[in-house]
Amino acid sequence: MRAADCCPADCTNAVEQRSPWRRWFHHCTSYGFLLCFASTSVAAVYHAVLGWRAPYAYSSVPVVLGTIGGVGLAVGPLGLLALRRRRDPALGDPSQRGLDESFIVMLFLTSATGLLLLALRQHFSDTDYGL
Repeated sequence: MRAADCCPADCTNAVEQRSPWRRWFHHCTSYGFLLCFASTSVAAVYHAVLGWRAPYAYSSVPVVLGTIGGVGLAVGPLGLLALRRRRDPALGDPSQRGLDESFIVMLFLTSATGLLLLALRQHFSDTDYGL
């Protein structure tokens, strides 16, 4: 992310229209991913080293890191997708459009389903499905 901060000018969204939004959404995506990775790493230590089994409390380190990371990983791709829709098509490679947008959508859906699972986990853990 240092490359995004190297220049005093912000990222270009359209021809000669500069704003910091693209850089900020990239930061949300990157730091969200890193926080989710940190959450998974802490949960692995809890499980393998300390012998603590999931699900962890909402106030535990893995859940807090994962929640903040998941929000960042949802906000970042949504913002990038919105900026991409308003962007001048001449600034990008048309052959990459499908891959770029599908990757952004995949990042968003991954974080959204993770946050949904967190929000609904109590409901499903209390329900008896006869298993």
